[in-house]
Amino acid sequence: MSIPEKATKRLQNELKMMINESPDFVTARPLENNILEWHYVIKGPKDTPYEGGEYHGTVIFPKEYPFKPPSIRMITPNGRFQPNARICLTISDYHPESWNPGWNILTILIGLVSFMVENNYAAGCVNSNESQKKRLLRNLDHSIEATRPLNVTGSLQLKLVLLQDLVDSKLTVDVSSDESSSSTKAKDKKRKMENDCEVIIVQDEKKKKEEKEEDIIVIDD
Repeated sequence: MSIPEKATKRLQNELKMMINESPDFVTARPLENNILEWHYVIKGPKDTPYEGGEYHGTVIFPKEYPFKPPSIRMITPNGRFQPNARICLTISDYHPESWNPGWNILTILIGLVSFMVENNYAAGCVNSNESQKKRLLRNLDHSIEATRPLNVTGSLQLKLVLLQDLVDSKLTVDVSSDESSSSTKAKDKKRKMENDCEVIIVQDEKKKKEEKEEDIIVIDD
């Protein structure tokens, strides 16, 4: 797939920003072979039903970025958004008329967190109460810290660990043809983790397509 230079350079700069300046409640990285497809992990905000959780999703940018908005999805069942469904936000492709080219991946994710803790309903949302959200959180058992010491076999769990490892290691990402890493070992480690993560993402998406929607979003109190 051919990606315009404008979108590529813009997203490369945003990747640098996410590596060096992102807050501790969010992690986001693009696939190594497709800079338009980003995967994020959000830590559940304090004093909310999501506190203690880790929520994985995608931000898919169009080739026309930054002049057109991305699609936003949350894959982890959470009681607020329908898993893997496009979410209607003023910063998403549901409302291209309100998109601001000055917004970036961090702006988008902060906006998503803000909307997540609200009760306003929109396309891509589901209805659930606080106890149901907390029950989903307990059942998921996908906390990064909880899974680190374990021999993790679940694709979502391992994916979260891999994404967090990319942040923890603070690896230098080669995002320009005239830049080179001083450490070949670090580059090889980064590439291996990203390739592993990409394979896991594909496997996880295939599994979720086989699940019935009602088994995910309908919760008995």
